[in-house]
Formats: sequence, C-alpha cells, structure tokens
Amino acid sequence: MSAIELIAERSRRLTEVQAETILACMDALAENPAPTARDLMNLPPAIRRKILAQQAGRAEKIYRGNPDLIAEEHEPPLEHE
Repeated sequence: MSAIELIAERSRRLTEVQAETILACMDALAENPAPTARDLMNLPPAIRRKILAQQAGRAEKIYRGNPDLIAEEHEPPLEHE
C-alpha cells in the first residue's frame, strides 16, 4: 500500500480536530518540504532513526541501480586554514 493510500485509510478514523491538525501539518510540509538538520534533531530518537533508515534504503536503491554514481577514486579532504 502506498503512503498516500495509508494516509487516506488512516484519516477516516480521525476526529474533526485531528483532521484539521493533520491538514495544517500537510500545508506546512507543502511550504517547506525538506526538513532541516535541526528539525530532524528535534524529533524523538526512534522517529529520527526510522527516517534516516528509510532515506538510507532509498539511497541504496539509487546507487545500486546507477553504478556510475559511485566514485571509484576520491580526492583528499580539503585542508582548512
């Protein structure tokens, strides 16, 4: 089941106040879709780990499907003054 289907299914069980809260959150996400590092750090650790694990899984699929994205050689780190 897709995320959109899950949202639709679970939203049927919400009270009107809960639904309004969720809609406000969705509006906020639409205005600023990418959470900042600070946003992530403010989440509970379990949720933060779940998000990072999902993103790592997506990245793995991308890199496994596109081996040209993987650098064979790397440059030394930049020196700081």
